[in-house]
Amino acid sequence: MKNIILPARPEVKQSELIAELNVSRVTFTKWRRAGRIPLPVRKIGREQVYSTAAVAEACRAFASVRIV
Repeated sequence: MKNIILPARPEVKQSELIAELNVSRVTFTKWRRAGRIPLPVRKIGREQVYSTAAVAEACRAFASVRIV
């Protein structure tokens, strides 16, 4: 089991989320299309912003990781 520490902020940018999950952008996109990652809350320029709580809940549901 792997520990993932998500930021304490209520929202997190896609690039930060990819870095924390330690996956490639392609893998992240596949997860999002498969419904494993929730849709972004909003967009800032080109960067998509996700709800930290929703992403943490999704990670708990499908991954063998522990969210700290």
